[in-house]
Amino acid sequence: MDTIFELKDIYFYSEDFEILTDINLTIPKGKCTIIMGSSGCGKSTLLKVIAGIYPPDLGKMYLEGKNFLNFSYKELTEFRKKSGFVFQDSALWENTTIYDNIALPLKFHFRNLTDDQIKEKILYLINYIGFTDSIRLRPARLSVGEQKVISYIRATISDPEILFMDEPVQAMDNQFTKKIMQLLRTMKEKGNTLVAVSQDTNLVSLLADYLVIVRKGRIVIEGDFNIVKQSNEPYVKDILSKVLGEAASFDTELLDLLNE
Repeated sequence: MDTIFELKDIYFYSEDFEILTDINLTIPKGKCTIIMGSSGCGKSTLLKVIAGIYPPDLGKMYLEGKNFLNFSYKELTEFRKKSGFVFQDSALWENTTIYDNIALPLKFHFRNLTDDQIKEKILYLINYIGFTDSIRLRPARLSVGEQKVISYIRATISDPEILFMDEPVQAMDNQFTKKIMQLLRTMKEKGNTLVAVSQDTNLVSLLADYLVIVRKGRIVIEGDFNIVKQSNEPYVKDILSKVLGEAASFDTELLDLLNE
């Protein structure tokens, strides 16, 4: 298994409260890794540490063997250029339009693109996903689910090699979920690395290659999906019970769409 991220002895504190404790973790390259656990266990914090948004207080991190915590500004900028992040709360800029929110990573990282080229990329993805509202609206005019859709489009508009997602399909309606699941399936088939926090039955069961189960800031188990799901650890069985229990009752339309 090729490794893209490696975390060693990671600790993370917030106001003297220990949120992550002694994290040792590898993230496989070109696979879909899903981080799961009960509410408040630290899984979203772990995702942001892996993505370089939150620097850990203790420990070491490596990106393809290079010391990630010692990256220069140029190296970090290059990492941001090839990665995207879908935030749980969408994290859209409220004082600008949907269009400008989506265009932001293109304008920052790909300054050689013309305005027409940026517009073409945005309209293609907007139309494919089926977003019908005006992209000149402000984010406050959208529902929570629609804001998440825009967050996803912004994170993927530059075709990132690495995509981080915090509950990517939460609050979305069925139509948007199907389209985004299909796009994620395509990214995975291209060899992109996907790392997500999710409890969504469809996403976990249909896309996950590797599972990380977190409890109270510690990793209970990590490994290949088919191995982890056989664990007899009560907490792991409880976390996976819904996923495994509902795996046979998927929306057949969703399955047909993903298998086209």
